[in-house]
Amino acid sequence: MELENFKKSWEQFDTKLIENLNLNEKLLKRLNFGNSKNEMQKLLVTEQLNIAGTFLAFVFFTAYSLRLINEVQYSVPGIIGSSLLLAYLSFSVIKVKNLLKVNYYDSSIVSLQKALSKIKVLILRFRRIEYLLMPLLMVSLLPITFISIADMNIYEYLDKLWLQILLFLGFAITIVLVILAKKHFYDRKIRNA
Repeated sequence: MELENFKKSWEQFDTKLIENLNLNEKLLKRLNFGNSKNEMQKLLVTEQLNIAGTFLAFVFFTAYSLRLINEVQYSVPGIIGSSLLLAYLSFSVIKVKNLLKVNYYDSSIVSLQKALSKIKVLILRFRRIEYLLMPLLMVSLLPITFISIADMNIYEYLDKLWLQILLFLGFAITIVLVILAKKHFYDRKIRNA
């Protein structure tokens, strides 16, 4: 009789121990995966802000290009720039879609690492395209930028040295800032995750 009670007690204790072990494992998993999710959440918010900003720029440059449709020197570069902004916008939407698909809590460590690696590869592929398109984007949006902000026809001043230096410095600073921002906001977050 005593042996039966001892056996029942032992089975109850074993069941409680297994339940506690499973609970502790789930809590530990949530804690560890929660850190990854927090890092990627920052990346997601950054990308969502990027979508909003790119969309506003797309609307502005498209509207201005259409407004100046009869002036080919503004409308054609503006439409090219708007098309490039649309490409940037689609890249960002694809990144957000993939970031939202990651299951942080109900997946194994290996599958989470695999999903994060796929996102990293996707971001690096898009980044290569974005870097290649960046000079074309900046050049195509220049005429509308100057006419809309300063009411200045940039074509009249392209032969001026001061404008050439200003444009060169502006392009160089913009490219360096974009590269640094990508390293800070994307590479570090993915590495931490």
